[in-house]
Amino acid sequence: MKTVLIALAVVFTIPLLTFATLYLRAGKVVIVHNEGKASFETSTMIEVDGYMEKTESRVVQPKDYVWLFFYPTLKGPVRIRCVDGSGLALISPGPDDRARMLYSNITLDGCRNLVKRAGVAF
Repeated sequence: MKTVLIALAVVFTIPLLTFATLYLRAGKVVIVHNEGKASFETSTMIEVDGYMEKTESRVVQPKDYVWLFFYPTLKGPVRIRCVDGSGLALISPGPDDRARMLYSNITLDGCRNLVKRAGVAF
């Protein structure tokens, strides 16, 4: 019985600590999937009154995905910056892009075609 309680404590503690850390540090987690036939470059950014803060750019290969973790100091709307052969696109990761904590799962077919958007914001 003691082993079961310890296992349950570990199973529930790790996710709760992860969510608490993301919430307290105003973390943003964005997963970008590429369903297209060409690769593109993506990053997450916040721009407020001419100041911009963004993550390192990552290349998403066809039929692959990347995780973008972002702990911004600026308070503003989050945008996914996507660059491919057709140009630049700024994509909103969800309905509440000013939320303190954001988890978003975006599926793109190139930068201009949003296939699916899901996630949660607190």
